[in-house]
Amino acid sequence: AADAAAEQYVGLLLREMRASPRAAEGVGTAPLRSVYFGGGTPSLTPPALLAAILSELRSTHGVEEHAEVTLEMDPGTFDADRLARYIDCGVSRVSLGVQSFDAELLTKAGRAHSLQDVHQALALLDSAPRRLQVSIDLISGLPFQTMDSWTQSLAAASQFSHVGHISVYDLQVEQGTAFGRWYKSGAAPLPTEGSAADMFRAASSSLRAAGFDHYEVSSYARPGQRCAHNRAYWSNQPFWGYGLGATSHVEGARLPRPRTMRGYSQWVDRLESRGWAAAAADGATLEAAGSMDELQTKLMLGLRTDQG
Repeated sequence: AADAAAEQYVGLLLREMRASPRAAEGVGTAPLRSVYFGGGTPSLTPPALLAAILSELRSTHGVEEHAEVTLEMDPGTFDADRLARYIDCGVSRVSLGVQSFDAELLTKAGRAHSLQDVHQALALLDSAPRRLQVSIDLISGLPFQTMDSWTQSLAAASQFSHVGHISVYDLQVEQGTAFGRWYKSGAAPLPTEGSAADMFRAASSSLRAAGFDHYEVSSYARPGQRCAHNRAYWSNQPFWGYGLGATSHVEGARLPRPRTMRGYSQWVDRLESRGWAAAAADGATLEAAGSMDELQTKLMLGLRTDQG
């Protein structure tokens, strides 16, 4: 059933790509320097479907020979064979959703994976048939999290020599998300805002001491391991976004896709029948070159980085 749902979704995704302007038509940049599979749990996608998406991207835009191709993966969702098949598709970088190295905290926060799953996943990535760039995600501000458990997670994350990148995010409880529905205020106390700020400072201090550059608000990297895809975002470069909830930034227009499957399916139908120009006219936000909107966006994004 899960694979059938994935096939249906990827079918929509491929239809969107084929109905969108191609690089040869002069829209966007080609070939692609990076590709990022994120949102949900991409590592549940059958490798053959991921290969189909990458094949379409190569046909539509072209993909540089040594492009950074990142796949978000969750511990416990892949084995050695599945990982090898993803690498054969062209994946060169993995972002692993560790969240914490505290076994008890993972359970209390409602995570689907265990600490054993985390260590098994990291071992698989270390022994991959071809060298991968590896990033891990950590979350601060989790229910019941203490400064001691946070500093222990930071120390654990930085000890893996094959992990070249660490992303650190502060938990945001938002209505409508799975965590927002599960979380009840008072039942699982969150750290105070002051404690969350202390955790941010602790991450910067600990990871920089371990040899990671703090190059963006949430991002740390060993020399030569900065994420090319995210750096394109922070420098306000154009990019294509495809799929449910994705946003493109092409020719000064930011075009979001619907966030529900029904809405996205209807949007793809309209894209095929009416064309890209009509889709952009209906929902895009324009940031004309040299405009105040573009300047404000560049300023906001640039201040997130160590380049300013």
